[in-house]
Amino acid sequence: MKNSTTPPDYEKLEAEQKIINRNSVRSALSNNNKHLIKKIHTFAQNYDYDISVIKEKIRNDEMFAARFAILPITQGFHQKIASGYIKTLPMVENFKLLPVSGKDACYIDGHGAIVKKEKLPKNFSLTKSLDFSWETVGYKFFASHKYTRGCGGAQDNQYKDIKIALEYYQKGGADEGNIFFAICDGPYYKDKNNRKKKELDKLIRLQNPKSDVVTICEICEKLKNFCL
Repeated sequence: MKNSTTPPDYEKLEAEQKIINRNSVRSALSNNNKHLIKKIHTFAQNYDYDISVIKEKIRNDEMFAARFAILPITQGFHQKIASGYIKTLPMVENFKLLPVSGKDACYIDGHGAIVKKEKLPKNFSLTKSLDFSWETVGYKFFASHKYTRGCGGAQDNQYKDIKIALEYYQKGGADEGNIFFAICDGPYYKDKNNRKKKELDKLIRLQNPKSDVVTICEICEKLKNFCL
């Protein structure tokens, strides 16, 4: 039996990862990392600096070097943290990180069924593919995961992705033993009076096949309820 763990602290872990990424810039330069070299060339072209001057500045100026560090959010950081946590939960079996695209990627279709891409109608407007699947006491769980920061166009699009998935799933086309979790983390869902979260909660399907809108901190307790 796996040991239960406490939910991840995204902000703390992201801050730690930023330090790791920042400190790795100089070693990446020493190793002629192609991604870093590309960033340096772009910086040189944009600001009309000599490449050798930029490299020397990186070696001698820690703050300047941080300008070239990889941001954790561009590394799928929060999804990795979430998946790493969920698969350690004692009631979770056969956890899978689902393909982002391709024939084996999983989607909620217009009837609410969970299908692979190849089974979708050709004219179907694709929603975001589902991120995780696992099994708990005979139920098959599918989940989308969003860590969304403050308001903005890109953030609103993430919200719309979740809303559309919940609306499709409400139609009840999924197998009776399926459950869909929309995992919504980050400041975006903690707006004034939790308005965004409450709007999504209205789309929860309460009868089989069920759905729910949860945070990473709620998943363990939610799953325990299925084990009673």
